[in-house]
Amino acid sequence: MTALPLDIGAATAGAEARPVRIGTTWDVVRITARLGIDALDRLRAIEAPVGPVLHTPLRSAVEFLVAPGEAPSWPHLRGTRAVSTGVLLYPPPHVTVASHGRSTDARRWIVAPADPLTLTDADALCEAVTTAIAADAIATLAPAGRRRTS
Repeated sequence: MTALPLDIGAATAGAEARPVRIGTTWDVVRITARLGIDALDRLRAIEAPVGPVLHTPLRSAVEFLVAPGEAPSWPHLRGTRAVSTGVLLYPPPHVTVASHGRSTDARRWIVAPADPLTLTDADALCEAVTTAIAADAIATLAPAGRRRTS
C-alpha cells in the first residue's frame, strides 16, 4: 500500500490527481453544486478569503477546503456534508474549470490552491450557505409574477 501524501507539495507533483488525507491539512465541506456556487458567489461579494474550491461533477458537488477540526462542528444544513476523515483526490493546480483542464477523476479547481495555502473560513462559509438556502426558499415560495411592495 502506498503512503498518502500529507503535504501540498507531494500532491501537486505530476499531472494526475493524487490522494491526500482529509483532517490533517484541512477538512472538507461538500455542498450541492448549485448551492455551493451560490455560496462561493456570496463569499466573493463580501470579499471573504476563499481557499481552494473543487468542482466534483460525479457527486454534483462543490468542495471547500476549511481548517482541520472544523468539520465536526459544521451544522446540519440541507445540501451540505462536512468531512474530517478519508481521502481527497487532489488534482494538479493547473486543472481548473476555467482552463477546461482534465483530471483522472474529473475533479477540477474552481479556485485553485495558491502558495501559501489559504483555507476558506468555515464560519463565513456557513453564513453564505445559510443565506443561499434562505434565498432559495424565498424564491421557491414567491408566487410567479407577483411583485413585492414597500
